Amino acid sequence: MILLVGVFSAVCFTVLAPWQFSRDAETQARNDAIRESMHASARPIRQVLPPGSEPTAATEWTKVSFGGHYLPAGETLAWQRTVLGEPAFEVLTPFRLDSVLFEAASAFGTTGLSTGITGDLPAAGQLVLVVLMFAGRLGPITFASALALRERGRRYDLPEERPIVG
Repeated sequence: MILLVGVFSAVCFTVLAPWQFSRDAETQARNDAIRESMHASARPIRQVLPPGSEPTAATEWTKVSFGGHYLPAGETLAWQRTVLGEPAFEVLTPFRLDSVLFEAASAFGTTGLSTGITGDLPAAGQLVLVVLMFAGRLGPITFASALALRERGRRYDLPEERPIVG
């Protein structure tokens, strides 16, 4: 048994530890690239990603700018990046944060007020609003007390015998 523990420890220190440390280096490199892109100025998308080319690790977190016409009824293809080595696209719905924040607060408060963007939100956004409306209607105190006061089963049994005295 001691030999098995020794072999397992040796494998952990020689194989698993360097692998985990290299993963930390990858994460650190990605975080550094994100941090640098936050302070960099935006470059034209055609300069960063010429037509027909695929993004690389060097362009993954580059801040880009592009122009065009805003279509209120549609979503915008905002940026191309690599996910698990494959090219991927992110789609952003162009709404200002204050409108979305107002919708979320209004849904939780069940006030019935709206800025009119609820119907144009993607399905995931509408689902978030539905959950917020339900939680607001239920009430945070009611919800917390329902979780706290639920009956829990005992995981043990008390002895049931009559002791003999005297």
